[in-house]
Amino acid sequence: MISPGHRNYNAYDLDLSASYEIDVWGRLRRATEAANAQLLASEEGRRTVVLTLVTSVADAYIQLLALDDELAIAQRTLESRREVLHLQKVRFEAAWRPKATCGRQNRSTRSRRPRFLRCSGRSLNRRT
Repeated sequence: MISPGHRNYNAYDLDLSASYEIDVWGRLRRATEAANAQLLASEEGRRTVVLTLVTSVADAYIQLLALDDELAIAQRTLESRREVLHLQKVRFEAAWRPKATCGRQNRSTRSRRPRFLRCSGRSLNRRT
């Protein structure tokens, strides 16, 4: 019920617009396909970079483990040569072996260790 002197107004406004384009030559479809292909290519590129990085790190780690093993072998070899040198000195002092053999073993023991360490150091520096 409307009281006298008051008016009731109802206003409705509806704007609806639509537009479309007929894709006669397939331009929009090709543009959509190109955008999808570009998205997939960029995602594959990112995955390639990640994979390359992971393989480089794994390769460097494996090489480092191999160098650690080589160093351990060289250290054991050096210790073994020192023991042989010590035994030859003991035998020399007991007159069992000529002195020239002890000198040759001593030079061999001293010369092997630095060369290996220089080589492994160069390899480590090359990767950094």
